[in-house]
Amino acid sequence: MFKATVQPPLLTLLSTLSSHPLQLWSEHTDPTLPTDSLITLLPSDASPPPPWLDLRPKTPSNPRGDIVHPVLHIQSPTLPTTYIRCPPEGAAPEGLGIELGFVHFQVKDLGRPLAVEVGVVGTTGRTGVIRCSTFQPIATLHPTHNPPLLHLPLRLPPRRAASTLTPWSTVSLNLAALLPHFGDAALSDGEGAAPLGRFREVSWVKLYATCRVRRVWCAREGDPEGCGEREREELGLYAVEHAGI
Repeated sequence: MFKATVQPPLLTLLSTLSSHPLQLWSEHTDPTLPTDSLITLLPSDASPPPPWLDLRPKTPSNPRGDIVHPVLHIQSPTLPTTYIRCPPEGAAPEGLGIELGFVHFQVKDLGRPLAVEVGVVGTTGRTGVIRCSTFQPIATLHPTHNPPLLHLPLRLPPRRAASTLTPWSTVSLNLAALLPHFGDAALSDGEGAAPLGRFREVSWVKLYATCRVRRVWCAREGDPEGCGEREREELGLYAVEHAGI
């Protein structure tokens, strides 16, 4: 999808401030749970949707003067069947082809299991999956999974009981640093290892229920703030909301 293009130092895949935030993504919900499994855009101050969660605007709205903006809400009691994927499955068989070595997700924890996933291609030409989950206790390697899977624990800041604000978190993955673990038999489930070589490109990105999402982007640098002026302004808007100004 991006392999034949000149790639800037920062490439946004999803921003809920854009007019079409899911233009590059496909949505997948569980057809057996039509009311509980859903993906929708909501105001950032909205409570979660019913019936599994309760969707009612806060009253009064914006009591602390927080900036309200659209966010993507993904929820389901069955995590594997509810997710968004970039690119859509079948739309780009060659994958994203993004050669930027860091992937960043800006998400809000809703107190339910959530997972993020990145498909990567190494210099051996093999594809692997890096999955980070809030329910995963330790790092494990599954070399016989198709494609090989590196499953990592995801730790988000604790929800603050004394505050009505739940913090937004930026999950940053250094893909070049993570790829060597595909060759680490010590992490394996007993089936050896699956070395991929050095990082070459990102093939796909997935976000699973349950969470809220504001932004997903790939970057040359690991610092989420290391971006251009337009992106700094956008991240600055989020910082204002987080501070409750």
